[in-house]
Amino acid sequence: SQTRSGYSTVQRCCHWIIMILCLASYPTAEAIRTGHIGHVFGVRGPVLDQIKAFVHEWGGWLALALVFVLAISRLVQGVPDLPKGMARWERCLAHVTHFAIYAALIALAASGAAAMYSGGIYGQMHVTAARIGLALVTLHVLAVFWHQVIQGDRLLSRMWPIRPRR
Repeated sequence: SQTRSGYSTVQRCCHWIIMILCLASYPTAEAIRTGHIGHVFGVRGPVLDQIKAFVHEWGGWLALALVFVLAISRLVQGVPDLPKGMARWERCLAHVTHFAIYAALIALAASGAAAMYSGGIYGQMHVTAARIGLALVTLHVLAVFWHQVIQGDRLLSRMWPIRPRR
C-alpha cells in the first residue's frame, strides 16, 4: 500500500466501467436465452434480444479483462491507505471483501462462458456467482456509505471518477 490520497486514473476508470458493465448485465441477462442460446438450435430470437445478448456476453468479457487490469495495477501501483482510525476487523473485512469481489467477478465470467458453451450446471453456477457478487457489492456500497456519510472520512473521494482541482 502506498501513501497517497486516491487511486490512479487507471484504477478509477476500471472500477467505474466494471460497475457500469455489471449494471448493464442485469437487464440484458434474460436475453441470453432467446438471443444467443437459441441460435444453437437454429432459432433466431428477436433482434432486440440478440443485441441484449451481445451486450451481456461482451460486457462480461470486457469486465473480466478490466478486473485483470485492475488487479495488476493494484499490485504494481498499490492502493491508498485505508482511513486512519479503522479497527483491525474493519481493515481485515475491507481487504477480504475486495478480494472476494475480484474472485466473484472472475467466477461470474468463467461460469458465464462455461454456461454459454456447455450449459447445464454452469448456468446455475453463473446465477449463484451473480447473487454472491451482488451481496458483496452491496456490502461494499454500504461500507462506502458508512465511511462517507457517518464517519465523514471522505473515503469516496479516493475512487471518485472526477478528481477535484486543488
